[in-house]
Amino acid sequence: MRLKSARGLACFALFAGCGQAIAQTIVDIDQGQTFTDADLAAGVFDGQPFTPGSSTAFRVNDGGVLEIFFSSFRGSTIEVNAGGSIGDGSFIESATINVFDGGAVGFMELFGSMSVLGGHVDGVVLDGRFAVSGGRVSRVADFGDGTLDAEISGGVIENAQMSGGSLEVRGGRVDRITGGDVIRGFGSVEIFDGGSVGEVGGGPSSSSIFVEMSGGTVDNGIRAAGGGATVSGGVIDGGVRVSASSDDPDVSPFGFRMSGGLVRGGVEFSDFSSGAIGNARVNISGGRIEGGFFAQGFNSNDITISGGEIDGLFVIESSLDVEFIVARAFLDGQQIGLAIDDTITIDTREGSLLELVFADGAFLDIELNDVMGAGDFFDTNATLAITRVVPSPGPVIVVAVSGVFAARRRR
Repeated sequence: MRLKSARGLACFALFAGCGQAIAQTIVDIDQGQTFTDADLAAGVFDGQPFTPGSSTAFRVNDGGVLEIFFSSFRGSTIEVNAGGSIGDGSFIESATINVFDGGAVGFMELFGSMSVLGGHVDGVVLDGRFAVSGGRVSRVADFGDGTLDAEISGGVIENAQMSGGSLEVRGGRVDRITGGDVIRGFGSVEIFDGGSVGEVGGGPSSSSIFVEMSGGTVDNGIRAAGGGATVSGGVIDGGVRVSASSDDPDVSPFGFRMSGGLVRGGVEFSDFSSGAIGNARVNISGGRIEGGFFAQGFNSNDITISGGEIDGLFVIESSLDVEFIVARAFLDGQQIGLAIDDTITIDTREGSLLELVFADGAFLDIELNDVMGAGDFFDTNATLAITRVVPSPGPVIVVAVSGVFAARRRR
């Protein structure tokens, strides 16, 4: 162990007041040494005194071990360097932990902050700030009270459990993200350009999560049971499944919103919650969905589609309210006459063909079957409304002249 103290001597020579500057104390834990709760409480390690606090740094070096059962470091910094380690089962309060290349951290609990620049963290349950720019983390989780603030810009996280708080994926890789539940809380995830995620959600009680994606990739889908997803960019493989599971009116907004990006594997939405909730929403205004769109529920939940592309089956079950906001609409080949901003409700089913041209130039055609298994399906208990708006210049003008639906949804 080496205890070091340094002052700004030049400052001390020039300004008498600088003589009261707080010393920087560094405690080195070296080969064959183990630092424990008893050492921290005594304020002495290997015969040398120290005072835990913001001006004290503990450096766990090659062959050194820090094992803390339950103690507060009072704002100290802990550096885990190559070959150094924090023992499995440690519980640390009020500390900033930095893990560097070659450092190792066992499964631990922390009230404070952790930055992983390299090395390996077996697992951490954290209340505070968590940043990963390198290395590998097997698991990170919060205490379920919404106090985890995490940002990933590099490295790999194998499993992140977000019962509360937030996770930003700006780079690196997160293999799996799960959420909480209504009792424990809801986590939020933002995925940006450069971020890579394996899967979000999954499991009957571990996927209550809100996801916002403006870029990056998700390989195996988003499952937000009792949560929501907003997609404005990026690519999702494996589809999106969103369902409401709470009657708590304070838990919102459930639903799915898409204005850009690509979803492969379809979108499924359901809400059978009762009572005052009734606030789940689907709004699709852009982007592309491959694999179809499937929705079921009641409570007059709104589904609004005003743009974007949907390739695959279109299925509406139960008593949902569906509104299409379009530039032009055709029913069985006949244009539906509507003035700008006017709305009409369509009760026709029995396999009639509804063809829609959105303001952004995208097409959607739906067979209004009222028998399941015949292709598209539109429940007779659901409301189908069409509102006409002014078309955007460009592609829609060409459609108006040609009257050709060559670019419509593939069958």
